[in-house]
Parts: sequence; structure tokens; C-alpha cells
Amino acid sequence: MNFRSYLQPIDLPTTDETLLGGHVQAYTDESSFPHPEPGSVVLIGACETADRLCPADAVRNMLYRLVPTTEPVRLCDWGNLIPGRQVADTVYALAEMVASCVEAECTVVLLGGSQELAYALYEAYARLARVVNIANIDSRFDVAAEADISPRSWLYHVVLAQPNYLFNFTNLGHQSYFTGATGRELMEQLQFDAVRLGQMQQLGMQTVEPYIRWSDIVSVDMCAVRQSDAPGVANPSPHGLYGEQLCQLMLYAGLSEKNSCLGLFGLEVERDRDDQTAHLVAQALWHYLEGFAGRVGELPWRDKQQFRHFLVPLADGRQEIHFYKSRRTDRWWFEVPCVDDSDRYNRHRLIPCSYDDYQQALHNELPDRWWTIYNRVNR
Repeated sequence: MNFRSYLQPIDLPTTDETLLGGHVQAYTDESSFPHPEPGSVVLIGACETADRLCPADAVRNMLYRLVPTTEPVRLCDWGNLIPGRQVADTVYALAEMVASCVEAECTVVLLGGSQELAYALYEAYARLARVVNIANIDSRFDVAAEADISPRSWLYHVVLAQPNYLFNFTNLGHQSYFTGATGRELMEQLQFDAVRLGQMQQLGMQTVEPYIRWSDIVSVDMCAVRQSDAPGVANPSPHGLYGEQLCQLMLYAGLSEKNSCLGLFGLEVERDRDDQTAHLVAQALWHYLEGFAGRVGELPWRDKQQFRHFLVPLADGRQEIHFYKSRRTDRWWFEVPCVDDSDRYNRHRLIPCSYDDYQQALHNELPDRWWTIYNRVNR
């Protein structure tokens, strides 16, 4: 993988080995372009067009001055993508790079830029013909019916893409006064998952951990964070996630063996105050890397021997649910049968769930998510 001609080198803010900056392989000059090994994290800065200020350097300035993660991470910083003349050109180049990284079993962290660049992450999987799950942390649903890809319409273009490789989409943290009934009805019609900010605040971030654990791509619009914690965004709001809640969600994403792409979007440096938003993005990314360093190879569709198996028959005799509990982390999955016996949905038949889902099945109640996914894969 050598995409040097697509990228601009960067200046590391520090190479102090007591800090994270001293442990990163970075593209700083023509002789230092890093070639990641499988299991590496590749960081790319990007902005959709040349007239926008790329925020990645502001994040790096904070990130690389943090201490290293508890366990080491092979982190390669490819610098900043040279933007195309149009958004479509930038998306094309990004998709090519991300697809190459994913195929080489590397994980990509994309520091945007506005959220239309999330479409490039989906397009990378489409090029590999891989069915994909997306978790989006956002205060709004980006399904505007616009001809061009934009921060308001990128999901609309994902849904319409043909052939289509989107299996599941989850929106976390939407706020009802931004989405309206029409947006919520559309999410229901598409059989997508959507969890309101109020639900997350009331029940705790751990309730949405299974949604993140199931996702190949996690996309974050920093507008989902309240203005007091993230002032440097295009659409600030007094309500939203707290900074520490975003970091907790990023830790979950890092821990997920399935996740191979993270996009952090929406930082606008010129609107920021004392680099506060850049610092929050850096801390969120640090928590992602901390989670990534703690991965334990927990992929139940590859090796079920690492899991305890529980079979729960429902009283009507028409359904039985197979649950799996990790012997290492105590995390839960359930299995959804599929009439398609090909490998197309193999990675998606074992769905992360919670202990509460298992308890619900024991009380002869079919978990809602199991039923929704069953209908999706067997329609």
C-alpha cells in the first residue's frame, strides 16, 4: 500500500517517547511513508474540498501530547489527503485507500472534515463486496434527498447505492426536535435502529454497547456533543452527549473486534474555543486506541469454542434462540437463523446482545432486535 501521491506529510508536534507522539510511525517526509502491518491502525486526515481547513492537525497537536495507551498500538499516520476539486473526487480517493487498508486487515481512523466523507467509508466496503453494518453517533438523521453527497444526505446515498452492501444502520443520540416524525418514520420503514439521546442518558451508555459492537463502521458527528463540551462545530446545541460519554462510546468501538473503520467528523477549527473541541476529539480517539489495544480476538462466528452456549426454547415451540457468552469478557451474542446458507451474511448472523436479552428469552419473550433481524435476513 503506497498512496504517497494522494497525501501531504505532516509535522509531528512531539517525538517525546514518554508521549504518544514518540510511538507513532508518521509520514513526515518523502523517506518516511509508513507501510502498516496487519493489525495496525492507520490515521488519515481529510477535508472534502480544498477551500476547507482540515482539522486533523489540530487534533494531532493534542493527541500526540497524551501519554501512550496502556498496551502498545501499532499506529501509522498517513498525513492529510490532498482534497479533490469536487467532493466526489475526495470520496473516490478515500474509498480506494480505506478499501486497501481493510483488505490488508488494518483499521482506519478518518479525521474529517464534514460527515459526507462517511460515504467513502461505506464505498470502501462496497468495493470489496463486503456486507457492512454502520453505527452513526449523530443528533440528526442524514437522509435528505439531495442529488449530491453532503453532510445532510450521505446516508440517503448509502441506502440508494446499487448493488447495496448495507446490512444494518444504527443511529445513536438523535434529538427529537431535530429529527421530527417524518425522519423517525423513515428510519422505521428502513428497519434501521435509532436510539434517542434521552434513552441513552436515562439507561446509560452500556445499553448501546451491543449496537457499536456489531458495527464495521462507526461514524461520529461532533454535533452530537453538547456545545459546552464541543463548541467548534457547524451546528452547536445546548443539549447532547457529554464529552466523557463520547469517550466511553469510543472505548466500546475500540474494543469491538468487528470494527475496522472509525470516522470522527464535524470539527471546525475556526469556530473552536481554546482548542477545546480538538482536545475532546483527541481524547475520544485516545479512548478508541485504548480499547483497540485491549482486543482479545473475540469473533464468535470464527471460533465458538471460546464461548458458552445457551439454548433457550420459547414456550410456543416455534422458535428457539441460541445465545453465546464469552468465556473471556462475559459479553453476549445471539444467533439469528437465515435461509440464505451462503457466506453473504455469515458475519452478521451472530448479533451482539445483552444479558437482559437472555433474561427476556428465559421469560418466554422474543427480544425485539432478534425478531427485527430475523425478518430482515429471511425476507
